[in-house]
Amino acid sequence: MDYITIEGTQSQLEAALSVPDFNIFRRSSRELPNGKFAVDGLATADAQTALSALGLIVTAVIPETEINAHDAKLDAEIALGTSYGDSAQLNAALDNLKTTYSATLSHGPDGDFEVFKLPNKSSGGPLPIDSPKDIKAIRIGTGDIPVLIVAGLHARELAPPDAVIAFAEKLMACYASFGDTIETEFVDGPFTSKVHDEDYEYQDIYSKKIDYQSMAIPQDELKAMVSKLKIFLVPCANPDGRDYSLSQPDRKYWRTNRKVINSYNPCSKGPEVPIGVDINRNFPVAFDMDAYYKASVVNHVKNHTADTPCDDDKYSIRFWNKHRVKGINSYKDRDTYQGENPLSENESLNIQGLIDEHKIRYFLDIHSAIRVIILPWGFNQNQLTFESSTVSDTWLNKTLDVGGGGVGRDIGGVEIGGAMGTYREYFPHKPNHHLLLKHYMLASLMSWNIFKAAGSDEHAKKRAKYRLVNPEQKGGLYPATGSAMDYALSTQLKLADGSLTDAAIVEDRFPVIALSVEVGHASDGRWFPLKNDDDRKQYRKVQRETFAAMRGFLSYASRWSTDLAEAFFGD
Repeated sequence: MDYITIEGTQSQLEAALSVPDFNIFRRSSRELPNGKFAVDGLATADAQTALSALGLIVTAVIPETEINAHDAKLDAEIALGTSYGDSAQLNAALDNLKTTYSATLSHGPDGDFEVFKLPNKSSGGPLPIDSPKDIKAIRIGTGDIPVLIVAGLHARELAPPDAVIAFAEKLMACYASFGDTIETEFVDGPFTSKVHDEDYEYQDIYSKKIDYQSMAIPQDELKAMVSKLKIFLVPCANPDGRDYSLSQPDRKYWRTNRKVINSYNPCSKGPEVPIGVDINRNFPVAFDMDAYYKASVVNHVKNHTADTPCDDDKYSIRFWNKHRVKGINSYKDRDTYQGENPLSENESLNIQGLIDEHKIRYFLDIHSAIRVIILPWGFNQNQLTFESSTVSDTWLNKTLDVGGGGVGRDIGGVEIGGAMGTYREYFPHKPNHHLLLKHYMLASLMSWNIFKAAGSDEHAKKRAKYRLVNPEQKGGLYPATGSAMDYALSTQLKLADGSLTDAAIVEDRFPVIALSVEVGHASDGRWFPLKNDDDRKQYRKVQRETFAAMRGFLSYASRWSTDLAEAFFGD
């Protein structure tokens, strides 16, 4: 299957969802200057013909031969033990921080930092590889503002957990010595293989090197982080899925955890018991899609948030296992299955527990690999005009639900079945706080930080441009219910006292800012950046961008001011 980009109208892209053997890269939808939209994915030759027949412009970006060559390099790295670590190695890296810095910094619940186990082991799965595992976190800093950064919710996204561990190591080293360097210099290239980047131009061979300079956090900025923030990092939230993804080459595309779904034993198309819940669909926000959405909309949503692990209905997303590899999410391929109930998975319970126990104010969920920063809500459009906000338009209002007296909600600004949706979800705010604007300011700061970290090389700068997206603001291709990001944002909303319909602010939680970032890109190896290839420094580039995003996020949380804004956005 080739990596392709398709371009067309919303209705054409909606029709593309039903084309067999075309698999969308989620979060990749983007609006084009001509008013049309583009989306990336993998497709067979027959699928590309079918997409063209729908009137879509189909552009090949990376041929299957190059994808296979890249994957073969990655498989060799993993086999040699020189690539990505499994969950035990990531936990060991956190334990090593405890050993290394306990002599210079105080360790413990009230100390400068703490390495600790989360209360729930992973959900487990078929033995022997999927035995329940400890999930560890680290807390850095002693401030009053609680911050949570999570990575590894999706198993196959190999780079973010390693990058978060590396950032923790650098931050701890800086904390202990009040140094400032968090990324050393390195050289990328010259490239002897093709380099593709459809976001700005098509190129073949780059014969020049790209020099990435060292990157530092100024000491005053660092001191503000560790003195004003409590920074909780969960590098690997889904250890069972990660370990399974790393265990054999033909398992690398696994996305979910490894939960055995016994209530579907077996699915109607075969003897297999389905395995795997998408942790990032398992949180209690608009979880009941049949109640939240109108009947005319809900099947569109189920293209991306599955309410069954079996592919027994026509809305199933067909994934790689039928054509490229076997054993992805059992042969039933529902890799966005939301689980039987909200918070049914130990992995999501851990994240929910951290958010609620510590009353997290800033939340960041790190994924890969589409080069975007994502703003909530992920399941509908936002109300953008504060003065005309309708506090009854929330997932909390059961009188709008199907079966609760209403007919459900459409998706604002998205054409489905020939009609343009009008519903928009209430975004929590107070007068003079403009919380949605603050989300955009922080996302812009992170994007600018990544761009500046690319240095002066024009090619590097072009490949470091991160778009800001709300999943349902443009394109209408990716509604997703039950995400961790949306749950974090939702903790500051409740039903008003005595009301069954109107939202109110939870005073001791407001404000909460919650974002997701997708680091890297197809031109960086997709979900599998090479770590030790002489030709391409793919992982180093992705790690650098992760560092820059995290630095911007933590700097905003700890010391946002006019001076800091000028420092980041000035010349």
